[in-house]
Amino acid sequence: MNISGRKGVGYLAHNNRDFIPLNVNQQRTPYNHTFKRQSLEKAYDICFKESFESYNNSVRKDRRFQGSYLEKLRSSKSKHSPKEFYEWIVQVGDKSTCGYDTQNAALAEKILNEYMKGFIKRNPQLYIFNAVMHRDESTPHIHIDFIPMAYFEKGQKVRNSLDKALEQMGYGKSINRKKNNTMEWQKQEREALRQLAREQGLDIEDEHQNKNKHLDNESYKALAKEIEYQKQEISTYKDIYQKSLMNLVQAIKEKPEILSTINRAVKIALGKSSLLKENVRERSR
Repeated sequence: MNISGRKGVGYLAHNNRDFIPLNVNQQRTPYNHTFKRQSLEKAYDICFKESFESYNNSVRKDRRFQGSYLEKLRSSKSKHSPKEFYEWIVQVGDKSTCGYDTQNAALAEKILNEYMKGFIKRNPQLYIFNAVMHRDESTPHIHIDFIPMAYFEKGQKVRNSLDKALEQMGYGKSINRKKNNTMEWQKQEREALRQLAREQGLDIEDEHQNKNKHLDNESYKALAKEIEYQKQEISTYKDIYQKSLMNLVQAIKEKPEILSTINRAVKIALGKSSLLKENVRERSR
């Protein structure tokens, strides 16, 4: 048996079931367990508001940013601007070993609950604003969404920087893409989950064994099915996007005056006041 720990894409609508993917058993959705659910805006205020306002007030008036730290990150055009947040997904076993029709399902949930407690203690500079255990898919797993908090002597004292936060938590400095503290952190987190599972009596493979193991026929079928689910989910997202865009275009045709309101919202969110207007006009022709 193996465990998995990997970075996620951070679809909060998926995690919180505002959007229901095709591979979900909705009869089990009420049994999902939310560890924490907080808006990203509120989380940023808790993490950065004080340090951002202090720094912003210390610079010349003509250089001050009119808005929040989150809005500043969103308006940045720099390729080095940090992600708004990061996601980590952990799971014990798979559908055949810890799925909801197996005797290990409850044990897997127990292990994941203990892992969640340890994650908080091990990572004091990773602020969790959204975390949920899914019990309505084939195998129990947790989505952990967090914001890294790094401390600096100059400039804004507290900032979003995963690399710096991990360095300050003892994972060293990143050297290159193949040798960096994010990979080391991920490895250590997987090892923490592996040890918890072993303490509960599960026969868990070492990391190198898991990497080198060829897929057996059943695992291959399970993986193929999971890929198909992912394809269906992408298709669903595409349909939702297309329908939303068509509705937006129709609404603007009927009430052109709302375009200025939409543009202001886009400017705040993305710092691009004219992009939506140009796209909508092109599609309305």
